[in-house]
Amino acid sequence: MPVLPTDAPKRTPNIRLAPCAGRSADGYRLGQGGGYFDRALANLTPAPHAIGIWLLQSRMATIHPSRMT
Repeated sequence: MPVLPTDAPKRTPNIRLAPCAGRSADGYRLGQGGGYFDRALANLTPAPHAIGIWLLQSRMATIHPSRMT
């Protein structure tokens, strides 16, 4: 995997594209919050606008969301 040099200028994105493996009708996405992608972007200030990208076939009735503690 390519890695930026340590002296590369720091950038904060205005938007983020969130890949969705699955999405429920009430707006939850499969894997939300637990993976590298979400952790890497969780503390950005200002928070980037998130846009979920998924296929219509990935829509699920529910994903039974749970709260992480």
